[in-house]
Amino acid sequence: MNEDIILKDSGGIAAYSEFRAQLATLATENSALVFDYADEKGNKDARSHIHKLRRTKGAVESARKAEKQASLDYGRRVDSEAKEIIEKIEGMIEVHERPIKEIEEREAARKQSIINRLGALCSFLELPDTLSSAELLERRAELDAFVIDESFDESMAAATKHRKDGLAHLDAAIVAATKREAEAAELVRLRTEEIARQQAEREQRIAEEAAAKAKAEAEAAAERGRIASEAATKREQEAAAAREKAERDRADKAVADAKAAEERAARAAQEAVDRERREMVAKAKAEQEAAEKRENDRAHRMAINSAAADALLDGAPFLDREKAEAIVTLIAKKMIPAISIAY
Repeated sequence: MNEDIILKDSGGIAAYSEFRAQLATLATENSALVFDYADEKGNKDARSHIHKLRRTKGAVESARKAEKQASLDYGRRVDSEAKEIIEKIEGMIEVHERPIKEIEEREAARKQSIINRLGALCSFLELPDTLSSAELLERRAELDAFVIDESFDESMAAATKHRKDGLAHLDAAIVAATKREAEAAELVRLRTEEIARQQAEREQRIAEEAAAKAKAEAEAAAERGRIASEAATKREQEAAAAREKAERDRADKAVADAKAAEERAARAAQEAVDRERREMVAKAKAEQEAAEKRENDRAHRMAINSAAADALLDGAPFLDREKAEAIVTLIAKKMIPAISIAY
């Protein structure tokens, strides 16, 4: 490309003369324009103005590429002047584009905040069935304190419905958990009372049997002593005083033997009572542990079955909760061939 394409006085590139002539006009127009970016029409006018500047920017870029092909040196001048013009145009664009981007970012943040809070409200409908009534009351207080205000904007109705549904769900869950806990406590109380009653009856029966046995042995011993004493008395009627003393000694010994036998019987009865009590305590502990294990297993199965029903509802939205739970119950009872639930 020859030197005659360069402007005579400024030394500028002829290919850019058109754009340089427009630059002052564009700058003046750009400075004078004021847009209401939050207004739909103002936002649209601002975008239209930016588009016009970008078209000019694109034309400069096209001219730059064409001029650069002629000469590397000339191309460097083309790039330098194009960069200068583009930077000024970019500055004009940035003045108006920045408020638009700020509005878009604020709107995106507002919508994401609403989505996050709606998700938090929905989480109250997905609580595990294993929570106690105290834990459910805490969650209800948390939901009750959840504020539904104007910041939800177009999602206000959905947020209000989620909160209402969550409170109703928690109220029903609290009632069910309270009933379940009361039934479990009553069952423990009745079992404890029954064990205590049976233990008392066993101890009383053992004591009565031991006392009757001891009494019979004492009476038998006494009867034997009496017979022996009478026989001795009869034999000693004709004996001397020495034989009478010996007979009394034997009678005294028989009484002592009877007393010793009675004491042995009493000790045996007490040992039997103690042994029976230890056996009853061990049995009661084993029964309680077995009951706790069954309750834990039942709660675990209920949680698994509930998760399975949730999965059915997710995969088959035409089902309602009752039908989904009925299907899970049939599978759990092995009434559907080739399908089972892993607990």
